[in-house]
Amino acid sequence: MIPHFQRRKKKISNASEHISSTSFTDAVMLLAENIWTVGLEISRSIAFEVLIQQKLEMVIQESA
Repeated sequence: MIPHFQRRKKKISNASEHISSTSFTDAVMLLAENIWTVGLEISRSIAFEVLIQQKLEMVIQESA
């Protein structure tokens, strides 16, 4: 039996499993754009929640 650390990794020779550097770069760019968009939406949501909290605090103070 061959110890685990001495086993050779099986090479992928199937052309359909090959990823070109262009498609990989495109995927990374799309992912980066999506992450940026999600970050922007989270920032807007947090800002909106802060605004609601501030207005609620003002209403509570005015009614006290």
